[in-house]
Amino acid sequence: MRLTDVSIYNTPLLRHAGIFITLLALLAILTGCTGKDSSAQALQGSSPIQYQVTAVWDDATHSLKATTVLHFRNEFNQALKELVFHWYADSYRIPDTQPVHERKLNQRLASEGLLGTTLSDLSASGGGVTTTAVTLENGQPLEYEHVNQSLTVQLKQPLAPNGSVSLRIRYEIQLPYGAWRLAYNEQFAGGTYWTPQLAVYNPLRHAWNRVPNYPGYPSDYFYAADYDVHLQLPASWLVVTTGQQLDHCVQDGVQSTHIRANGIRQLAFYASPDYTETKRPLPDGKSLAVYTLDDGEQPSEQWLDAAADAIAFFSDAIGELPGKHWTFAEAPYAGMNDSLDGIVLFGREEKLNGPLSPDMLRLIAKQWFGSAIGINSRTDGFLDEGMSEFAARFYRHQRLQEPWPSASTTDYRALALPAAQLGEDAVTIYRERGAELLAAWTQVVGTDAVPVVWKSYYNRYRGQFATIDSFLNVAEDALGQEAHDRLRQLLNNPPSS
Repeated sequence: MRLTDVSIYNTPLLRHAGIFITLLALLAILTGCTGKDSSAQALQGSSPIQYQVTAVWDDATHSLKATTVLHFRNEFNQALKELVFHWYADSYRIPDTQPVHERKLNQRLASEGLLGTTLSDLSASGGGVTTTAVTLENGQPLEYEHVNQSLTVQLKQPLAPNGSVSLRIRYEIQLPYGAWRLAYNEQFAGGTYWTPQLAVYNPLRHAWNRVPNYPGYPSDYFYAADYDVHLQLPASWLVVTTGQQLDHCVQDGVQSTHIRANGIRQLAFYASPDYTETKRPLPDGKSLAVYTLDDGEQPSEQWLDAAADAIAFFSDAIGELPGKHWTFAEAPYAGMNDSLDGIVLFGREEKLNGPLSPDMLRLIAKQWFGSAIGINSRTDGFLDEGMSEFAARFYRHQRLQEPWPSASTTDYRALALPAAQLGEDAVTIYRERGAELLAAWTQVVGTDAVPVVWKSYYNRYRGQFATIDSFLNVAEDALGQEAHDRLRQLLNNPPSS
């Protein structure tokens, strides 16, 4: 996976009605505000999976009306009769499929009067996807089924190995109201899960992964791919997106943003008319930018120094991410945070006038362990949550001379268990006990061994998928059999004392 640059656009504050915005945005596309037509341009990346997306925000319905063209090259050694995509935004439709931790956060915010809606209205504010058409790029219709958070498309004829196909998917994404990974409120819109994601294919089983998003643990089990996106939004919004700016223009109150991002797992955007930008140059031509909401505090020099130091520390200890720009965007609610392909979204509770919080350090570390290296979070969530939390603690131990925290978890189920067996506490178990386990292992192998293992792991699996066994194999190759066996024991057994 390649962490690409982050595009930022700022325009004068102009507010327009939703339908008017949508009509103007469509007019902007037709009249060429976006510059060159992306469909006429070959994507410059080398991925066998390439998405070309055009999306228009409808402020009246709080939805994105979009078209995605997929260019797919079959790199498997078998013919494919169908393609399968994830539609995880459908998980927001009903409470039973909503992510547990996000639902609890929204319930708490609503009960405290911070959400702008009542508990009873939460279920009615859910999002979802409506697929309106699937065709070949030439317009020939294809049979499809949209059910259980997935879209299955039947190909006209089997796609042979090394063969290519281009599909056009038309759809509308309804954003849920509140504090979700994909959400809107009166001053904010954005997130992830708003484009179709090609599912992972298992050639041994001749099957696609159709598993819906597990409510107890978020799933980002996606291939790295190349994106070319035209995003139409109100001109009043400052927009932060994954990717590199190619073109940007404003016409009749609509901004048209052309984004390109290669080698990422999902494209995210965050937009608000109330964002304020603070920038800081970093060494080697890199930069750091922070986007705060108007009623929030601006980052202090101490906070910016601390963020720059953490980025430098992890870059040295794990490996350089290809992107040159780091972006931090403030969410409208406390507890609402994420870390996606070059953008760190942080909650309103983050204090920007001093050192980085433990949560912020973990979110920064996730750029390596949760984005650059892919995992199946249903089976290997420890590699994301546990590694990122441990990395934050390792930074504080090494850089700030803090002692290792005392063990606090009492749930000693094996960390190698899949999330479904750990239930809705999977995130906490993977994160807290995973970090404690790695700290205990570090006290056996030594702190100098940690960067050795991290670098080997990152160099071998960036842009790919890793498993717990993969990490164990890296540990064995880097440190030997004894270190491997001790780590395996910790992962699969409760502590001896």
